[in-house]
Amino acid sequence: MNILLTFTGFHDPYSKGLIGDEEQPGPIITLVNAKSFDKVILFSTPKTEKISFETESSIRDLHPEIDIEIKGLLLEDPTDYIGILKGLRKNFEEISNNTLDAKYFISVASGTPQMHASWLLLVSSGEIPAHILKFSKIVLNPKKHSKRD
Repeated sequence: MNILLTFTGFHDPYSKGLIGDEEQPGPIITLVNAKSFDKVILFSTPKTEKISFETESSIRDLHPEIDIEIKGLLLEDPTDYIGILKGLRKNFEEISNNTLDAKYFISVASGTPQMHASWLLLVSSGEIPAHILKFSKIVLNPKKHSKRD
């Protein structure tokens, strides 16, 4: 089972393209279009709650076979390393206890730099056995991939 773990961010689920006003898939939609996942776990903060629900809906429209879950982290400050690390550790313990034989993938494309650094610390220390996924902007025809037309 392939599981994607990622924060949602302000470029999800779609964002304006660099040229013109055409919508382009955001980082999470780009990843689920490029790689096969059985489950996507979206980490949300109070300021990204709406974005998380929109991203969940967009993934369901494009890939109804993917199981999606939203985990809320009650962070007042999205740059608080201690709060981010505590929240990720607690949630990952629950996730890993409920999911056996999973391969974990982490996207560091969405969220704050402190969130990215926290993911990297947890993976490099071995606390979370995961592969870090690099995001690169893929320019696609948004009309072909967007369900928001």
